[in-house]
Amino acid sequence: MAIGNGSVVERYPGPSDSGKKITRRYIIGLVIGLTIIMIGIFANVFGLALAGVEVIDPGARTGDMGVAVRETDTDASPILGVALILIGGMINLGAIYRGNRESSNLQEHKLRTRSIAMGLIVTILFMVIGVYSSFVLFQ
Repeated sequence: MAIGNGSVVERYPGPSDSGKKITRRYIIGLVIGLTIIMIGIFANVFGLALAGVEVIDPGARTGDMGVAVRETDTDASPILGVALILIGGMINLGAIYRGNRESSNLQEHKLRTRSIAMGLIVTILFMVIGVYSSFVLFQ
């Protein structure tokens, strides 16, 4: 766009466009982090479920049943689940930090109060559930 003296003025997209982009990145970061935390929780529960599985061996002829029941010697460890829970928590906290930092420059945008508090509450809740599934269930 040219102005009378020949200077070119760039078009500014406006604060509403950048606010939507910041909110979208914030929500995507939270969803990715919470998904990784949920995968960690399921990894712990799945590992615990496989720890004491009894397998029927139809090839062994023992006793009156004609089959042998053998218990698997699988050790269950919460290491993978805890690592995924911590990685997901760090991704969530990073998304919250970036969203807070980027939205602080926008005066019109109200992401800072409710969304950040909600993200922190949900992240803490999921991490508490993850720690519970990791350590209490394995005792």
